[in-house]
Amino acid sequence: SANPALVRYKYSNDYWAWVYLNDTIQNLYEPGSIMKPVTVAAWIDSWEIRRYDIYKDPGYAEVGDFKIKNVSNMCLWYKTVQNALNFSCNVWMLKIAEQVGKSLFSKYLYDFWFGKLTWINLEWERTGEITPYEKWSRAQLFTTSFGQWIVTTPLQMARAYSTIANW
Repeated sequence: SANPALVRYKYSNDYWAWVYLNDTIQNLYEPGSIMKPVTVAAWIDSWEIRRYDIYKDPGYAEVGDFKIKNVSNMCLWYKTVQNALNFSCNVWMLKIAEQVGKSLFSKYLYDFWFGKLTWINLEWERTGEITPYEKWSRAQLFTTSFGQWIVTTPLQMARAYSTIANW
């Protein structure tokens, strides 16, 4: 015998309600490395970088008791920002976030419309949530720069990329 509370949510065609969700506007996820161009765009717009600036990447950064590492060895030593994007270098994103700072980085997230409705004409759009920067730890600032500790929908991420592409 099935649980009557669950059966109530089952449709007459034997599919559950979740199969009717629109993942584009209702599925929240951590974007991960695809957030890195947004971080770099914020840095460029804040005039903290020039095209051929280089950085030294030791391959890891210590944040409290933790080490945040790069996946690729192509990130090591003196590299450009283009290299950081090409090889998805986490450590360079940390340095960007630290240089831009919590309040300005948070402002850029809102300017890219993360945590806000897209106003598309579809019901039940979810927005995700951005914690106020005053409550961010240093680790949260750093991990947000490479797409962790922030949630978004695929449509919000596409909108951010569209903004960068049209810039």
